[in-house]
Amino acid sequence: MYNEESFRFFFDNMKELVFLMEVKEDEFYYKNMNQSAMNIYGETLIGQPLENLKNATLYEYILYYYNLVKETNKPIRYRDVSIFNSSKEAYETALTPIWDEYSTKMYILAITTNISDQREKEEDFALMESFLENTADTIIISAADDTVLRVNQSFEEMFGFKRADVVGIKRSELPIIPKDYAPETKGILTKIKAGESVTVSETVRLTKSGRVIPVSISYSPICNQRGQVVAYSSIYRDITLLKKLEAEVEKRKEHYKSLFTHHNNGVCIVDLQGNLLKVNEALEEITGYSSDELKNMSYSMLVEKMDVRFYTAINWNIFDGETHRGKITLRNKQDEKLYVTFTVVPIIVDEKVTGVFIILHDHTKETEANLLLDKALKDLENMKHALDESAIVVSIDKDGIVTYVNDMFLEMSHYSKDEAVGAHYSDVGLNTGNEDMLHTVRQGNVWRGEVSNRDKYGNIYWVYKTVVPLKNIEDEIIEYISVHTDITERKLMEEQLEFEAFHDSLTGLPNREMLYQNLNNLIEKGTSGLVLLFLDCDNFKQINDTYGHQVGDEFLVQYAQLLQRTIRSTDDIYRLGGDEFIIVLQDTSTAAEEHVHQLIQRIQENLQGLWQVGGHEFEATTTIGVAIYPTDGTTVEELIECADIALYEGKRAGKNNVTIYDDQQLEEETEKQEA
Repeated sequence: MYNEESFRFFFDNMKELVFLMEVKEDEFYYKNMNQSAMNIYGETLIGQPLENLKNATLYEYILYYYNLVKETNKPIRYRDVSIFNSSKEAYETALTPIWDEYSTKMYILAITTNISDQREKEEDFALMESFLENTADTIIISAADDTVLRVNQSFEEMFGFKRADVVGIKRSELPIIPKDYAPETKGILTKIKAGESVTVSETVRLTKSGRVIPVSISYSPICNQRGQVVAYSSIYRDITLLKKLEAEVEKRKEHYKSLFTHHNNGVCIVDLQGNLLKVNEALEEITGYSSDELKNMSYSMLVEKMDVRFYTAINWNIFDGETHRGKITLRNKQDEKLYVTFTVVPIIVDEKVTGVFIILHDHTKETEANLLLDKALKDLENMKHALDESAIVVSIDKDGIVTYVNDMFLEMSHYSKDEAVGAHYSDVGLNTGNEDMLHTVRQGNVWRGEVSNRDKYGNIYWVYKTVVPLKNIEDEIIEYISVHTDITERKLMEEQLEFEAFHDSLTGLPNREMLYQNLNNLIEKGTSGLVLLFLDCDNFKQINDTYGHQVGDEFLVQYAQLLQRTIRSTDDIYRLGGDEFIIVLQDTSTAAEEHVHQLIQRIQENLQGLWQVGGHEFEATTTIGVAIYPTDGTTVEELIECADIALYEGKRAGKNNVTIYDDQQLEEETEKQEA
């Protein structure tokens, strides 16, 4: 049966949009919606038909799915996803049919989730697919266990093998790898699994026809969201032409020795045509290129190839006869970024500029150290901002005084910043009773765990807490940083689930599991004088058959409530199921024995009254079986069995009476079973 409070309890705290639609003939009406939906659409939508949607196209689209659920009576999902469209968000809606248990009304529960992140993943996937199939580079994708998952079209063109020839085999067993080169792959796979990228600048591979081609290979790990390496890529490039060029340059290497070989700064001579005539070893070290390689590049080509970036705009010509100085960044052959100062000095012969000296000084280490320092400071600032935006942060000095709180703490605790900062942490609701936490952090160790705090108004909220002790250079604790994640909603749900596990869903009374647990505890503690009453309504089946199960359920609720009003505060009631209830009486000492008999009599008399349930009036009586601990049994099972036998004897004797178990009943019951 639809219940407003249940709907609010389950859905109001959800960030998804939840709509309860009532099916009436050929239309669907908004029966209810959660708070997230009301924040967008307002309450005026409740009671309106679905066809009132202003967007006719959207109405036709979702009406199809609502009708499909109505016809099939099965849950479905539909999505509204449009990739590569920055102006439109993506949603997924789950439709679930619900039938009222006591009527023929049908409802449809619609839960709409924003899946824009999923759309972005689909866009990324589409882009990656396009890149793999259209790039000129040869790409092999392998799993973490070295199995080839995929190759692209360029692989087929470079090596002559079809995809079906290689997909599914180990990469180290690819027919393109010469046998003598197979061991090289083992070390590479180890590094990749450790999350490292590996570049093999020069090796050889075999085509299907057996031709040997020189290649460079770049290996890169592919990680999942948890940072685990799940696959890796291998990008091959044919360097045949480069190898031929290197071989030719190697022959002429000795012809290009420079007088500047031992200069600390990189030096080269550039002629008026922009050719590099001479270079020294320092320049080779800076650029990563050999002198032979540099001699085959023009000045402009070198600037372009090394991705030179000037700090300031250049409005002069290197051949204008002037000396120029400045700062640049460049990328050497290994693609390492370098920070360099340059000086351009003109070479003047017969008062004419015939060329220039270019002198480069590498100050990368000094610059990177400064950049790292700046980055570290910025990272600290960003981490602080990220923490402040995602968690409750509190800083406490060694004496327990709060020195810092972020906005999320103020919002959760309802204290103002002035009230919190400068106060002892116990005075702003932070948990002080966890001895394990206090002992751990005072020893200088990090502590993690769940604790309950109280806000300014005494309300409890639960957090998952991490406390990090901070030490000075003398290894003394000077401060504690406490980072909290709000888990109140989860804890409340756990408490609710625990309650439901040990309580009857109809009457709210403790159930059979709780009876066994509590009674076992009492027995283990050595509690004496326990009395167990086993109650059974004599004509409950007749009530159900005559007036229906709904009246029967309401009768049981009133029956349980009457029992609760009748017993003492020291007594406990449990529902075993159906119309069977157990009452455990604890205060049954000799002095209280008369009161116990009076209580049993009062229970029986109260249950004999005239009942009015659901517009019906009827009488009901109750038979009670009594077992006493430890006289009749020393375990829960034995006590329930004895009380059940006494109950049976009371039923057989004419119902509506109280029967106390004795051994004779057990003998008679045993004889019946044996007969």
